Amino acid sequence: MEKLGISAANITGETATDGIFKEIEAGDYRVVIVSPEKILKDKRFRDLWQSKKFTARLFNITFDEAHCISEWGNDFRPEYAQLGQLRWLVPAHVPFHIVSATLPELILKDVQAKLNIKADNTTIIHRSNDRPNIHFMVEEMQSPANSWLDLDRILRLHANSGENPPKFMVFVNKRREAEDGVEHEWKSLPQHLREKVVWFHSGMSAEFRAKMIQKIRVGEIWGILCTDAAGMGLDISDIELVIQWRYTPSLCTVTQRFGRGARQGDKEATGIYLVEPKYFDHCKKKVSGIQKRKRGRTAKERKLRRKVRDNEQCLEQDSDEFVSDSDASDGEGSGNALATPVGGVNQASDVAMEIGHDSGLPQSIHDAAPGAPQKVPHPLKTGLLPSPYSMSPEEYEATAMDTFINARLRGICRRTVTDHYFGNHKLGSFVLVSLNHPAVKATRGKRKVKADKYTMKPHDHGLKDALDAWRTKQLATDFEGDDFFGPQMILSDDLLDRIVDLAHYCKIPDVEALLHQTSWRYASKYGPAIQELVFKYQPEPPLAPTPALIPPTTESASQAVPVTCSPLSLPTKKARLCSACGSFTHIASNKVCPNYRPAMRRQINDENVDPASTSTPSQPLASKSKQQRQCRACGEMGHIASSKKCPAWKPKEDRVKLDRRSLSSLHPGCSASSTDAPPVPTL
Repeated sequence: MEKLGISAANITGETATDGIFKEIEAGDYRVVIVSPEKILKDKRFRDLWQSKKFTARLFNITFDEAHCISEWGNDFRPEYAQLGQLRWLVPAHVPFHIVSATLPELILKDVQAKLNIKADNTTIIHRSNDRPNIHFMVEEMQSPANSWLDLDRILRLHANSGENPPKFMVFVNKRREAEDGVEHEWKSLPQHLREKVVWFHSGMSAEFRAKMIQKIRVGEIWGILCTDAAGMGLDISDIELVIQWRYTPSLCTVTQRFGRGARQGDKEATGIYLVEPKYFDHCKKKVSGIQKRKRGRTAKERKLRRKVRDNEQCLEQDSDEFVSDSDASDGEGSGNALATPVGGVNQASDVAMEIGHDSGLPQSIHDAAPGAPQKVPHPLKTGLLPSPYSMSPEEYEATAMDTFINARLRGICRRTVTDHYFGNHKLGSFVLVSLNHPAVKATRGKRKVKADKYTMKPHDHGLKDALDAWRTKQLATDFEGDDFFGPQMILSDDLLDRIVDLAHYCKIPDVEALLHQTSWRYASKYGPAIQELVFKYQPEPPLAPTPALIPPTTESASQAVPVTCSPLSLPTKKARLCSACGSFTHIASNKVCPNYRPAMRRQINDENVDPASTSTPSQPLASKSKQQRQCRACGEMGHIASSKKCPAWKPKEDRVKLDRRSLSSLHPGCSASSTDAPPVPTL
């Protein structure tokens, strides 16, 4: 706030003095930051709500990371669930502004109910929370969790000899796990490097956390093992690796934690979700047919099935109405926004809720106050995830997480799962704008070659095998045979096939072409080696056929440039012959021709003037092609039958169509017999 020139006050147990509350009431601060516990339990805040001098200048109350109201309010921090009391403490004209990057429909409804937000004066702004610069991975643990060997397999801190590893954050579910993980990593590091890895959780002092955050920003610390409380709101722009350690039941939590990576627009990050084997399809216990039949006979199962069928019928009936209601206006900020006026009568806006770059929710949200009748807006039927209203919230969250974990085994893109969970599939694409770098005007990139289907030949198979062997060898050389990512880390199978296709059509003449056609991140580094393999296995393209043209003269042959074909270029265009001098280097209308003559331009009112009378030595001659034209009506050279220069010219309506054979008598030297042709009509 200070860097932006905004006066702000952070109210904590140490800074909450009577003096600072007097300054707040006097309007000395534009922004006041406070925790839910402090704003509900400190009596001095109740005095502020009673002060007309303060409330007259109160613009709004903003709830950042609003999903915590639903997820933490039940047990972890109950004060979050009690924030709805503010609606009855603050004046009715003060709006609520709620911001979060992860507010799917069920959680949004719960937040709305707990904050006593009404629907009749609510506006929702939705933005996608898809982060294309973060790459998702879900990996099955190969060792027991308490051994921490899977974390060693990814971080490989013991293998870093003098080089700093990528800056990382490892999220755990318990404070004790953060401490145990750091102590395990210390065992593989020398004494002077152990301070490069630290743990973060809510038990650390504010001074320690501020000091460590500054160190990790400047690169003095490699990474941290932290809980959700420590990582929430942490804004470090260049985190390259985020790891979620062990299973967590909430897809919102995983998305929030992965969102800590690559906060700067021009950076990329990898999010790895390490999950115990029991949550994967191939390790789940198989249920026998008898057990399945017994399970289907229970009253609860039958009731659930009926509820699902009824829900599907509602989806088909109400889908058109829901589509028209689900349009939302775009908003700014890092969250889906739901602007909601609360408590006021005939007011335009009393509450603003921003659901940060997140889900696609209907613009009209019905009153979720306890005891009030609700009409539940059913989402569109997608087939990827079940309806959130067909089961309990806990069951829906477990189903969504199960689909996310096993997406690859089921042939589903994980990003598609999160898009459907948050409603991103109903919105436009996500635009990540860096605050440190101005947005660059989008320009159209070079067109990429679309390879047609072809039958692979021996040299194509040879190049493919050579590329596969090269990436395996390069992995062992540069990455010490990394057994986690494998050769795909350097060159994926899709990129390998793409290179083979481009080489088949001779589309990789240089490293720059390889980069533009494949967008390979290692093209600049490994491009020369790839190009060498392409040259080795790629056959030369056939030369262009020589055109059957008039052989050039001795003089023009000395000026001609020989046509050559690059081994990696397309055949050249057909050579053109000059009709004036016979050279292959130009055409007759080009000024470089020694016999070039500019065309004679027509003067005004010269239609009936004899060309011979107008030609003087000082005037340029007409082109050869125009002089050789012969009139079909009179047989003279220099004009055509439709020209007024012709002595036999007549208006179009008075002309008689002539048979080509009847004109033989007009053309001297014609071999056609005059007896074979019909009489020539009189013109």
